[in-house]
Amino acid sequence: MADIRGVMKNAMLKTMEAINNTANSIATSTKTKVDEMNMVNRRQEILSSFGTKAYELWQKGEQFPEELEALLKELTAVDEELENLRKERLAKAAKPVTEPVKEAEAAVAEAAEEAVKAVETAIDETIESAEEVVEEICEEISESDAEEAAETTDDEPKYSAE
Repeated sequence: MADIRGVMKNAMLKTMEAINNTANSIATSTKTKVDEMNMVNRRQEILSSFGTKAYELWQKGEQFPEELEALLKELTAVDEELENLRKERLAKAAKPVTEPVKEAEAAVAEAAEEAVKAVETAIDETIESAEEVVEEICEEISESDAEEAAETTDDEPKYSAE
């Protein structure tokens, strides 16, 4: 009986671990997408600001001053971060979200199989124990009948009507 509890506990732990892994994978994926969207928005802000400033300066006939150079440097840095983030996401996309689900299903199936084996073992042990008890009872009854037969004479009835 303790084996069944252990197997069921193990099955539950494996299931919870698989669910946790799947949730972590989804959360990480969502965070990466949010980070990417934030960088895209910042990039748009920089480009918008760059375009406005460049246009204003161009209208005034000026060359690209330090302000635009700083924006260009920031834009370049954001583009590099965005590219790295996209590469990470694509690398993670190689392992689709369905894979953790399949791992969870496999863990549950394995745990269920172990639970079935433990239940079958417990049933077999219970049947063996019941058979042993029945044999012991039959032996006791046979011994009791033999003792009664030895004590009873031919004149006396074997069983009284009491």
